[in-house]
Amino acid sequence: MVLTACDLGYGYGIFVELRLLHLIHKGRLTEDYLLRLVEESTFSLSMLQARRNGAPPAILFKPWWRRKLGALRRRLMMRRIDRLAMEAYMRGSEKAIAIINETSAEFSRGPQRKSDMSYVPWRS
Repeated sequence: MVLTACDLGYGYGIFVELRLLHLIHKGRLTEDYLLRLVEESTFSLSMLQARRNGAPPAILFKPWWRRKLGALRRRLMMRRIDRLAMEAYMRGSEKAIAIINETSAEFSRGPQRKSDMSYVPWRS
């Protein structure tokens, strides 16, 4: 939101005196919810970066056997929750890249003016 506000000519700030009590439902503390949040946030950020930069994120695609070795390494070396979070991050990135590749002409042109920031090519 802050990036879009800056694009529209607004500013942002840090207010030390501001206090906020954020109440959340206990369902937002479950492992399933947090992993979905990682995946969907990664997807959204990848799409936003591609739209803002006019190019897809630079992610190196590895051959299938390197991905399998990476999955085995993660299973052996990482804590379960860290591994699941990494895999959710990778799924979010892969989903974004698939959509970016399908609509690469739209992303390569980038935003033409500030009002184009709301244009979403995959919803046409």
